[in-house]
Amino acid sequence: MPHNPNRSPISRIAFIGNYLPRQCGIATFTTDLCEAIAAEHSDTTCIAVPVNDVEDGYAYPPRVRFELTEKDLESYRRAADFLNINSVDLVCLQFEYGIIGGRAGSHILTLLRDLRVPIVTTLHTILREPDAHQRRVLIEVAGLSDRLVVMSKRGAEFLQEIYHVSPDKIDLIPHGIPDLPFVDPSFHKDLFGVEGKIVLLSFGLLSANKGIENVISALPAILAKHPNVVYFIVGATHPHVMRHDGEAYRFSLQWLAQEKGVEGQVIFYNRFVSLEELVEFIGAADIYITPYLNPAQIVSGTLAYTVGAGKAVISTPYWYADEVLADERGVLVPFRDPAALAEQVIDLLDNEAKRHAMRKRAYLYGREMIWPQVARRYMESFQRARAERRHFSAPGFVVKALDKRPAELPVLKLDHLRRMTDDTGMFQHAIFTVPNYREGYTIDDNARALTVSALLEELGNEETSDLTSRYFAFVWYAFNSETGRFRNFMDYQRNWLEENGSDDSHGRTLWALGTVLGRSNTPALQSMAGWVFEKALPAILHTSSPRAWAFALIGIHEYLRRFAGDRRVTQVREQLAGRLLKLYQNNRADKWRWYEKSLTYCNAALPHALLMCGQGIPNNDMSEAGLESLSWLADLQRAEEAGGYFVPIGSNGFYQRGGERARFDQQPVEAQAMVSACLEAHRITGDKSWYKEARRAFDWFLGRNDLGLPIYDPTTGGCRDGLHPDRPNENQGAESSLAYLQAVLELRLAETTSASIEPGESVARITQRDVGDRDEVGVEILTSSSPAERDL
Repeated sequence: MPHNPNRSPISRIAFIGNYLPRQCGIATFTTDLCEAIAAEHSDTTCIAVPVNDVEDGYAYPPRVRFELTEKDLESYRRAADFLNINSVDLVCLQFEYGIIGGRAGSHILTLLRDLRVPIVTTLHTILREPDAHQRRVLIEVAGLSDRLVVMSKRGAEFLQEIYHVSPDKIDLIPHGIPDLPFVDPSFHKDLFGVEGKIVLLSFGLLSANKGIENVISALPAILAKHPNVVYFIVGATHPHVMRHDGEAYRFSLQWLAQEKGVEGQVIFYNRFVSLEELVEFIGAADIYITPYLNPAQIVSGTLAYTVGAGKAVISTPYWYADEVLADERGVLVPFRDPAALAEQVIDLLDNEAKRHAMRKRAYLYGREMIWPQVARRYMESFQRARAERRHFSAPGFVVKALDKRPAELPVLKLDHLRRMTDDTGMFQHAIFTVPNYREGYTIDDNARALTVSALLEELGNEETSDLTSRYFAFVWYAFNSETGRFRNFMDYQRNWLEENGSDDSHGRTLWALGTVLGRSNTPALQSMAGWVFEKALPAILHTSSPRAWAFALIGIHEYLRRFAGDRRVTQVREQLAGRLLKLYQNNRADKWRWYEKSLTYCNAALPHALLMCGQGIPNNDMSEAGLESLSWLADLQRAEEAGGYFVPIGSNGFYQRGGERARFDQQPVEAQAMVSACLEAHRITGDKSWYKEARRAFDWFLGRNDLGLPIYDPTTGGCRDGLHPDRPNENQGAESSLAYLQAVLELRLAETTSASIEPGESVARITQRDVGDRDEVGVEILTSSSPAERDL
């Protein structure tokens, strides 16, 4: 098969930015770029994701697949989810502060953070003197993008000098233009009834910063020398200007023309013109004028169009014009200077040879700006971005460094929780996202689900009250009153497969019951849970698993939040905590700060339990041992690579003292256990570094891990069953999905407590992004002996 130079390995590209028929320059640019890429690379599917500034949106073409709502933060999250599940290979973002919601366009950061594909961002505004918000947003957009496209040399310089972007990340690609022939202006003048006239032209969406009044003020002097001049002002008033000021600016221009006595020579075309019409207007122009008032304009599509068409151009010296019109490709005049403008128009009209030489230089310069050339340059940038993403993400367990400040928590989604629950309870396993009936149910998973339900209730979520009853019913039915133990495995036909479950499942169920008793305000549930808790508690003393003790101790701590005077439960706590402390003291060494001779699963639960007991009993030795072992574990599970992300102990061999640590498979329960333990350490010590450790562990779910791939699935609300060396396990079983839910719910509860987040970096970030955008935010008041009460 012969080589096809236009064949691209990138099969699907999404373009984010305004899109026609919305009336704005970014919409025109995004549409033209998308269509040019599609035309040059027929094997690449191009889709568009526009931003709507009006409630009803626009009558978009079929290429538009998803629509963002400018001021709705949730729509940006949904867009990221849509792009992630629709096999998009790369996203091309058109970034302009004014078209995106949030302060200085900050809503786009939510979308970019959640994307799992390379990002190439075209910057349409690069400010020399940004305010603090503009600087922060652009720096973060640059950090989240794999490559940045600028359309002028000055833009590249600003990125390096002001925003400290590496030059290796920047691609200079000119503004695209249609491929127009070099024609004599007389060819199109009959279309507008101006045969024999000299046509001056300005076009674009009308607003006060365009400086059109300076051209009108210059007309009397021009007409005195060349009375056959007419001035075309082409373009509708900018939609945003129309909403706030109506046609006030256009009326002021018409009144000025009347005042200057030139109203017969000023012709307004008050509408948004198509590309075909625009080509005809440009073709008819003898001189194009951009009298803009603001020097801080890094690109201008209208100037690019007219230079590329080989027009004689007069402009004020804004940044883009200063660069494009260099080398006698145009003429620059001072800002707000009608006299200087009139002088240059007259000079060009008096010197036809000079004007035509300028036109030819401009036209030749524009040959590199036609859309086919620009599309090829963009595809080269896309391919570099994709190659660099593969290089920096896969080998050697290196991931792209993320923002050091914690990002906002994902929106709570309970679809998969419901999918995995039937009338009996929570299924144990799933094949992908489908419950696996063959594997039946376990008390382990239903206890986890009961814990999650109690946390949901505490956050004020009443959607799952029916599920809570099912999970508790399973726990109640699983209790064997003759042995005082819980059965664990049940098949799909509701047959128990054993008389007594494992020690760990017994401890975990006590944890769930204690959480219900300490946090739930449902009287019937409390009463039944209290009975089972009392009957099942003694058996924990006859177990030998340190994790079973730890799980039970966490449940006991939850129980004692409300029933601190229960002497029997307090005695059980002291016995189990004493066992854990003794284990730690017997196994601890200088390079091994642990309770056993191996690290296996749910490791952080051990220091978590000891920390709680150290505070609750109280016992300083327990507190110190809990903090020391948790610190050691946090250091051990922190990657040495860039960003220091969370790397849990792998389940394929675990970590034996003196042996080699297993890197894979990484399990969600390890991240959840670390989140829970670190949040408790933060609550007890007030040290905000523990909150950061909790977020580090939680970010593992979101993709800050060895493969740079998310474990949490925002489309289902479920969680993948772990991380293999080369891919995630795509099954979304109960243990994994409930581990994620417990972690995110505990973080949400931590955010609502006055003691949970230290002032400064973290709280400022969360407040900025979440206030007004989350329906579960509340204020929680804690007392030492009572459950949390909140004002929701």
